[in-house]
Order: sequence, then C-alpha cells, then structure tokens
Amino acid sequence: MKKKILCGGILPALLFSSCLGAPMVWDATLPEEEMATVVFAGLIASSYNGITVDWSNFGLYMKLPAGQSDFVFKTAWNTFVTYTGNIEWSYNFATGKRYSLHFAVSKGLPGVEVYLSPEGGERTLIEFVPFTTLDLSK
Repeated sequence: MKKKILCGGILPALLFSSCLGAPMVWDATLPEEEMATVVFAGLIASSYNGITVDWSNFGLYMKLPAGQSDFVFKTAWNTFVTYTGNIEWSYNFATGKRYSLHFAVSKGLPGVEVYLSPEGGERTLIEFVPFTTLDLSK
C-alpha cells in the first residue's frame, strides 16, 4: 500500500498558487454558460472523462464542461496523509458554478470535500463525496 504521512504546509501553498491568474479552459469551443470553474486542492489527475491528462498541462484551476465528470487521480494529499495509485472519483458539476475540491478523510473514508466558491464570496461546503475506487497498488 502506498500511503505516506506529510508533515508540511503543502496544502496552503497549493491553494494560494492555484487561485492565481486565469483558469485553464478544457474546451474553448464551449460558451461560458456551459462550463463550471473548478479549483483542485490536494488532487492530481491522471485522467479526465477517460482521457489521459498530463497534470502539468491540465492545471489546478480549470474551466470544465458542466455535467458529469469522471476523474482518476494519481495523487491525493493533505497535510496529514498522501495516497498514490488509481483513485477514481465522479461528480456532476452545475453550469456556471465555481467549485473548490479538497482531498479529505471523513469518518475513515478518503474522498473529496466539494465547496461552492463564488468569486469574492465565502465558500460553502456542499458535501463530502468518497472516492469511487481507491486502488493503491499502482
């Protein structure tokens, strides 16, 4: 099992750096009203809707098509724990909303805290969604 303990303040640094500048746009052919803005914290994707992605080109601050999104994360971490492997997670993003996704462990289950994060407003926790599959053998 590939699981490590982290002792640093990596998450605050990532949150700060991921919110700077304009978001990367996954599909520039879609109008704004068909997209959702998503900020990832402590999550590195290797696949988005079945498409292999190179995170260095994919970004942590994205405009994605609204609707059902399926991710495979290769890494999920926070200040206390890191998971590596094939970590599957899905979510249905609403049109025009701005989300902040944070890796978390709730009641012993690893997953994602989903927040609504309106521009210039306070973020609100919507729900915790456990990972669909957590294959740490990869």
